[in-house]
Amino acid sequence: MLHQLLRVGMGRADDLRLLQRVAAGEHELAREAAAVQRLMLECEYREEWRVQRETQLQEAVCSFTFASCSDGTTHTHGGLTRLWQP
Repeated sequence: MLHQLLRVGMGRADDLRLLQRVAAGEHELAREAAAVQRLMLECEYREEWRVQRETQLQEAVCSFTFASCSDGTTHTHGGLTRLWQP
């Protein structure tokens, strides 16, 4: 699950880097207004998906219970319940 969160963040960083290059005129798309508009729309749709995916992953993480083979002491932190393993 952590790798999925990382992929979401890396995709966001890639889009931001691309948009910065276009804004600075360093990318070939910067010369075509229609291409820039399409790129911005695509980035917006991807960001909407990322926000939804992050929410799903965060909810999944909060529902995990990590079992311990030792003492079975339960600890709660920020909605995440787990069995503490000393």
